[in-house]
Amino acid sequence: MERGKKPYKVLVTRHVLSSCMDFLSEQGYEVIHTNDISEEHICSIVSDVDAILSRELKTTRRILDAAPKLKIIARFGVGTDMIDMSYATERGVWVGVTPLASPRSVAEHTMALLLACAKLIVPTANQVKQDNWLYRNTVMGCDLEGKTIGLVGLGKIGRLVAKMVRGFDMRVVAYDVYLPASEAPDGVVLLPTLKALLEQSDFVSLHCPATAETEGLIDRTAIAQMKPGAILVNSSRGALVDEQALYEALVSGHLRAAGLDVSQTEPPIPDNPLLKLDNLILTPHMAAVTDEAMYRMGMHAALCIDDVLRGKPPRWPANNPQINRPDESAQKEAAK
Repeated sequence: MERGKKPYKVLVTRHVLSSCMDFLSEQGYEVIHTNDISEEHICSIVSDVDAILSRELKTTRRILDAAPKLKIIARFGVGTDMIDMSYATERGVWVGVTPLASPRSVAEHTMALLLACAKLIVPTANQVKQDNWLYRNTVMGCDLEGKTIGLVGLGKIGRLVAKMVRGFDMRVVAYDVYLPASEAPDGVVLLPTLKALLEQSDFVSLHCPATAETEGLIDRTAIAQMKPGAILVNSSRGALVDEQALYEALVSGHLRAAGLDVSQTEPPIPDNPLLKLDNLILTPHMAAVTDEAMYRMGMHAALCIDDVLRGKPPRWPANNPQINRPDESAQKEAAK
């Protein structure tokens, strides 16, 4: 666990529960913490860092080059779009993630957005606070029972949402490019195309990562394929939705409402026109911000770090480094 008498050094970025950092210290590691995640600052402090517990850190090629001893980046979450994955793998750096930490929390938040949109919770509550009780006579919510929900992505979160909405007697259809029809969960109809899902669904909920293939997945064409009066929920990544197309659909009434926990730019710019719409709910990327999920994410990331610093693969790897890590003497020679 130690290089001679010197303990391995772990860098923790942004806010992580102290209990998670205490765990790393108890294993004998030197833990340093920073809230400054600028590339310049990180590059200045990582030359002797062996592991990074990364929250909100954009880990670039420059940062990786500045950290010759780095063995693992453990993500506080599951998204790897903020890490130069190909270069990390090339450099022999493991990337660990925390896939079991937040699915339940995100699924529950998805249900909160779904119900808030259907029942007009936010705009009506705001009107009551403005002494406009009779606003209730000008709007109409809708029920979930008997409606069709389309899940785009059937990973851990999508499957939990499928289970939850069946409690409301909803019909569940899904589209997942990686899942054979024979492996669909009980009670879920797997459809062959996104278009088929959009055309059938009263509610559409997104549960897929941000990749080159999924960026702008819900664009003008996709929104035009959705049923008039449908509701869109996105608790995955903001890059999946064309916000200008969404704005136009909400203003025209083609979409009844949208509930988002993510946006293309975070935080959104103040004059983003979506923020002015009563039929749009936007929460600040907080689906996994619960007491329970925060603890699990920090501890699971710490466990991945402990695994690698003990000479094992991380228990939740996001990559598989294909080259052996160069020894430190070779790295020093290369740096001269």
